[in-house]
Amino acid sequence: MQTGNPYTAPMGLDEVRTLAGQYKQLETYRTVYTQRAEAAAQITIPHLFPETGANYATEFDTPYQSIGANGVNGLSAKLLLALLPPNAPFFRLLINEVEATKEGVDAATREELDKALANLEREVLKEIEVMGFRNTLYAALRQLVLSGNVLIHINEDNARVFTLRDYVVERDARGNVLRIITCEALDIAVVSDEVRATALQKDQYCKEVKIFTLTKLEDGKWITYQEVNDAEVDGSRGSYKKKELPYMALRWAKMDGEHYGRGYIEEYIGDLNSAEGLSKAILEAATASARVIFLVNPNSQTNIRDLTEIPNGGFASGNAEAVQALQVGKQADMSVAMQVLNGLKERLSQAFLAGASNVRQAERVTAAEIRMITQELESTLGGLYSILATELQLPLVSVMLAKMKKDGKIGDLPQELVQPAIVTGVDALGRGNDVQKLDELLAGSLQMFGEQALSMVHVGEYLSRKASALGIQTEGLIKTSEEVSNEKNQMALQETAQAVAPQVVGGMAQQQ
Repeated sequence: MQTGNPYTAPMGLDEVRTLAGQYKQLETYRTVYTQRAEAAAQITIPHLFPETGANYATEFDTPYQSIGANGVNGLSAKLLLALLPPNAPFFRLLINEVEATKEGVDAATREELDKALANLEREVLKEIEVMGFRNTLYAALRQLVLSGNVLIHINEDNARVFTLRDYVVERDARGNVLRIITCEALDIAVVSDEVRATALQKDQYCKEVKIFTLTKLEDGKWITYQEVNDAEVDGSRGSYKKKELPYMALRWAKMDGEHYGRGYIEEYIGDLNSAEGLSKAILEAATASARVIFLVNPNSQTNIRDLTEIPNGGFASGNAEAVQALQVGKQADMSVAMQVLNGLKERLSQAFLAGASNVRQAERVTAAEIRMITQELESTLGGLYSILATELQLPLVSVMLAKMKKDGKIGDLPQELVQPAIVTGVDALGRGNDVQKLDELLAGSLQMFGEQALSMVHVGEYLSRKASALGIQTEGLIKTSEEVSNEKNQMALQETAQAVAPQVVGGMAQQQ
């Protein structure tokens, strides 16, 4: 049994020579969380977090109820739609007004910069979709709902998920990540040449290698390297800027002083266990009631063999009162059990948001529907969406921008002038929310001041801002101020020519 304060950072961890030793030391603080995750999986989706030693051939016991499985899948799908909406960016690249004023950025330059940032937002989203991050995020969210912890790693080509059993993490008292160590057991045929060479130095016949990867915050930046068989892999050392770490250690519920989070299933494990027990009892009782057994009075002349062998519609001699069907007679008890079970189902459906704000299965889901789900998540789950916006969405944007810069797809962004920002809660639809605000401003102005309000609005600027918010490229679509001015001048010249032409023609006629 673990003793002492389980949430205190281990003493002298840096003095442990190997990553395997550090991993083992941090693993002791993780044990209680893996046990809770195993208990939550057994009552919901067993294969999501199986017990130690399970593999592809393991046959898992299926729960007697599907409330937990439906809840995990449904809630994860709603979170995926709110965190990564399909029709709008989930982030904004904002212009720092203070820095813009210092740099003397005028209105025209600001407008062009805003258009460029809107285009960059679309490129980042396109990169996320190409990478297949949506599927990865859904798998991570299921782990997050179940166990309360998950680690996402974004590498050069794709993203992958580490369950709670495959990594350890160290945090400070405020919950900031200080150290992450992952453990991967891979076949030696699929590892890199550097890892293979390091592994074979110690054991030339090894078939499987355990790769430990350390990521540690040191002097304001992240230091990372790998070890195999207690030896550092050549060329594995690297570093990342503090805000560009490709590892995201997510938690469902943030608990100060704890290295790991708590899962959502843990909050409702009592109701789920009760529903499981009642479902099993009702199923067994219903199975017993479904059996058809006839009892024959042993003192009667009715022959049991005749009753068994006689064909349908045949005749037999006997007394009908001597034959009776066996009945369980537990209808009243089963009715009570069903009432309690229905109450549990209702409570759990509310907890997992199973009966509200169902989204249409359509190719294009409207922003209003996503906004409804986002509002429901924020109000029901008590700020969870805000936590994920801070620990998932914002780091994801920073990592993707750094990745695209490394790949040469974008240039340097002036960090003081342009900063990524996540708008949480109901306004988490990013630029799509600006469209609503622009329309509300114009509609309210017209309602209050009438047509006079239109004279105070720059139509071109309004259209440019709305197109930028909608993610529409305006090149060749919306006229520039110069084009509008040239057209007005040309129309004025044409009107002048049309007015002067009759006079010129009349004068020429008089001269003739």
